[in-house]
Amino acid sequence: MSQSCSSMAGGFTWPPPDNVEGHPFHAANNINEIAITSIVDYQVLPLDPRVQELQEIYLRKVVDTVADLPNVLYEVANESSGGGSVDQGFVDALGLSGPVDWGDSTAWQYWAMDFVRRYE
Repeated sequence: MSQSCSSMAGGFTWPPPDNVEGHPFHAANNINEIAITSIVDYQVLPLDPRVQELQEIYLRKVVDTVADLPNVLYEVANESSGGGSVDQGFVDALGLSGPVDWGDSTAWQYWAMDFVRRYE
């Protein structure tokens, strides 16, 4: 959540349209039997309970680590899917054949903000 070093959204550069092979929640990258296949699996509600639990653990750790610092801003996700729609110009720039459904992450972003507020 703190962009100073990491992000709950992953902090990786993914090639189009939604390559999650480098994400810790991709099946090949963990032993927790969590296997996301898309940004929708970790940024659109409802979440898999195991993904939500790990996100909550991460959020608590971030708050515990930086809560006493006066110069910290929280950012839920940088360049998240927002309203879920993708501009045709962006689709064209990525070289995709048609629109991509990245889902609407707005509710997830508010969930993360509310979780941090309650935890603080």
